[in-house]
Amino acid sequence: MNKIQLLFSIFLISAILVSCNNETDGGGCTYDTQIFPAKVIKLVDVNEKSYDVLFEVDYEGRKDTLSFAKKNNSNYIFIEKIPKSSIVVGSKINYVVQKILSGKCNPLVDFISLEPFQATK
Repeated sequence: MNKIQLLFSIFLISAILVSCNNETDGGGCTYDTQIFPAKVIKLVDVNEKSYDVLFEVDYEGRKDTLSFAKKNNSNYIFIEKIPKSSIVVGSKINYVVQKILSGKCNPLVDFISLEPFQATK
């Protein structure tokens, strides 16, 4: 190996190491989290073991209808874990919206948390 090839190899290895150390992809991100009320408007049967729930939300002045499954990675609610009788039409559940503050993760994360909404004072 001649001197130019050696220098090029050292440069290439150094560049790879520096670029890998400077990238943060995924973990280490911080978010601003806000919780909004999601009003239960309908329970939708999927099959004999699971169901979906439709919610009405008012986020940033826009009303929208959201599906639990669509906001939670296509996961339906299993009746054996959460009986349909425990989710009442008209009740309010947490709609969680997280906007990124730092890092290189997804800039907006939103999902439905099946916890009762409690307004903050």
